[in-house]
Formats: sequence, structure tokens, C-alpha cells
Amino acid sequence: MSTSMSKILFVSHDAHRTGAPMVLLNFIRWYKVNSDHSFDIFLKEGGALEKKFEDLGATYYKKGYCAKTSLLVRIFRKLVNKKYKYELPEKFKRNKYDLIFLNTSVSLEIIGLLKSTFNCPVICNIHENEYAINSFYLDLFDQKNTSLVDHFIAVSKSTKYNLIYNLGLDPNKISLIYETINIKEINQISCSSNQIKNELNISSEFIVGSAGVTSWRKGYDLFIQLAAYIKKYANDCNIKFIWVGEIKQDCMNELKHDLKYMGIEEKVIFTGAKENPQNYFQIFDVFCLLSREDPFPLVAMESAALSKPIICFEKAGGIPELLEGTDGGYCVPYGDIEEMAKRIILLYNDRALLNKMGTTINNLILNYDVDIIGKQISNLIDQYSK
Repeated sequence: MSTSMSKILFVSHDAHRTGAPMVLLNFIRWYKVNSDHSFDIFLKEGGALEKKFEDLGATYYKKGYCAKTSLLVRIFRKLVNKKYKYELPEKFKRNKYDLIFLNTSVSLEIIGLLKSTFNCPVICNIHENEYAINSFYLDLFDQKNTSLVDHFIAVSKSTKYNLIYNLGLDPNKISLIYETINIKEINQISCSSNQIKNELNISSEFIVGSAGVTSWRKGYDLFIQLAAYIKKYANDCNIKFIWVGEIKQDCMNELKHDLKYMGIEEKVIFTGAKENPQNYFQIFDVFCLLSREDPFPLVAMESAALSKPIICFEKAGGIPELLEGTDGGYCVPYGDIEEMAKRIILLYNDRALLNKMGTTINNLILNYDVDIIGKQISNLIDQYSK
């Protein structure tokens, strides 16, 4: 256990408004208040959350990085990235650290550079499961990189299982520490439900909500299939579907085409990205997690903090672990949109059950507040820092 003050380097693969960077940002905020150790931040790439990271402490970027660089230049650099050497700023390289905390598998791309520069222990927090790693990051889990990591954090049992049984990592080098949210912050709604309903032209409808970015893994395409099943089985029910999150224009064009010919254009709303998504989550009656794979998604946790029952797929990540043995929602067979639709109709017709499930999930999520999970991460950092 570290008894003297240490200096920690927190590394995020980017600063986009997505789950993993937001988890790290949330933890660093807590750590700044609750730890005596000092820290710096390194962003492998930038994004919309840059200023929020910079407000917490000294924040570094790769040599030559500029947030105002044109989009075309950034795309070009990304396409030819492997042809260019990733360089650290000279001022940054002169710093001394007692531990490096890597956030996500993507950060393993620069572990060799960071380890050779600062020569200190490394903890790597893994937020990705089997499909994501196999599809995008498998080469980062070679023996050379993983041998440089002193300890891994898995954010769900499904994440840990994949690290051990599919990637062959030593179970003794892996701790299970779930994702975390700041529940107090989530409950700080900045506008009323009536304001949101007026914005979306909603009155008394039962709202089925979901959230996420445009990707096959997040199941945004399944969302409109779910709405189509509701039309088939309960067309007389006053139900509307709202998806909160960025949808790329080409995907939006595809969705509009399907919505038109399914005859459900008036039933489904895509809000786009929102800085305070909880303002929209508050009007949900139930949260449907359509993800085909998601280690422990923040959007589900945030909805739970607002007392919204969750319906998700079995074998699709960590949220089934949250619901296991409880009545905080339903886990339906993987990919079974029809069964998910039937559970929605059940809750639509039984508001007492809906409210009971909402209370249960709200109580469950208290165990994942940053005051609890933050201490677990902080204790692990103390264990490995000098």
C-alpha cells in the first residue's frame, strides 16, 4: 500500500462524448477530491470533452496535436497513421510518474512508448468485449503489449471472461471493477419533462427509450424493428419510441427509408446527440438496451438511476449481470425483438409492475455510484503506485 504521495498519469484514448472517456472523466473528478495523490492527463486523441479534462489538471496531447486542425487533415492523418511515428511532447517526457492508468484497449497502442518513457507500473482498464476486441483491437493484445501491463481492470464478468478464456490473460492479473456513474449528477435534471415533451411534440404517450451512437454493436437498426413489432401486436397502444444519440447522416437516411415503408414514421424519434441526455431519459417509461454487445453501458446505468426498468438481451454484456436475480427489468433471448416487444406491452398494461421495477432498478444502481466504485479503483492504484 502506498503511504507517500504519488503522481499518476491518466491516459484516455480520446475525449469524445462516449462511454469510456466519460467514465474516466467522472472518476478523475472524484479522485481529485478524494485522493492525496497528484495526477496529469494524457489524451491520445482529442474530442468534445477536451476542456472538461483540462479543467481537472495538466492535460497533454501527442506532439503537434491541434484541436482546430481541419477535419480533412485529421482524416488524412488517421488514414496514414501507421506511416508516422507517434511522438510525445518534450515537456511531457520530462515528467515523472509512479503509475500509468490506461483507459480502454485502444490505449495499448502506445503502452510501449509510455512504459519506456516513464518506467513505472501500468494498470489498464478494459471497456471492450469479445466482438469489439476481435474486430478492431486484437493486434493490441499481443504478448509484447500485455506483458507491459501490471494489472487489468475488467468492467463486467463478461469482459473478464473474454480476457481470460479468449485472450489467454492471467486471471491473477485481472480485477473485476464495474463501470460507475455519479448518481447525484445524473439526477440534476436541467429542464422539466414538460419542456422535453414539448420539444419532441409528445403528450401522454408511453415512452420506450434507448440511446447510443451509430454502430451495429449498439443495435440502432433493431430499434425500429422493435417499433414495428409493437405496431403488429399492439397498434392501439399509445406508445412512442425515442433514441438519444448521434446518428450518422447515411444511417439516418436508411432509417427514414425503413420507417416510411414500415408505416411507423410518427412512432419513432431520433433526437441526435445531447450534452445532457438525462434530460431526455427522464421522460422514458422503460429503457430498452438493443446492444448486441456492451460491457456495462453508461446509458443503461443512467436510466436506472432515473428509475427506468431495463429490457436487454441475454449474453450481450454486463447489464444482464446487473439484473440477475432481481425484478429491475427483463433479459430476453439474444436478438429476440418479438419477446422484447411483448415485455413492453406487459409493462404498458401493468403500471404497478412498471413502477415496482423502476424502484428496484433505482436501488440496484446505488451500488455503482462513483463513491463506491471510485474507492475500488483508487485502492488498486495505491496498490501498484510506488
